[in-house]
Amino acid sequence: MWQDDREYPTFMTMREMARFYLTENDEAITGNKLGRILIKVGLRLPDGDPSPRARRLGMVSKRPVHWNKHWTVTTWHFEKTKPILLAAGLKLKPGCEEGFALQ
Repeated sequence: MWQDDREYPTFMTMREMARFYLTENDEAITGNKLGRILIKVGLRLPDGDPSPRARRLGMVSKRPVHWNKHWTVTTWHFEKTKPILLAAGLKLKPGCEEGFALQ
């Protein structure tokens, strides 16, 4: 994914962020499951939109999808969501604690 000498993106899709996390049982997590956790902690609405709280805290942004510049996808601020996801029971994959060396 990202190498040590490259800067990781500040905002990521849920699918991109899920690649950095494991459940308490060391199981991989999907973007869908991450979305359900964000709903549970009040950062995402049941319809999939970010909550007013997430917007107010600067946790979300939009970026164009790679295949159509007129459509956008919601992205999440990795560092701002990290403590909330860790408190919700997720953990960072080995090698992610000190940076983003996943490949």
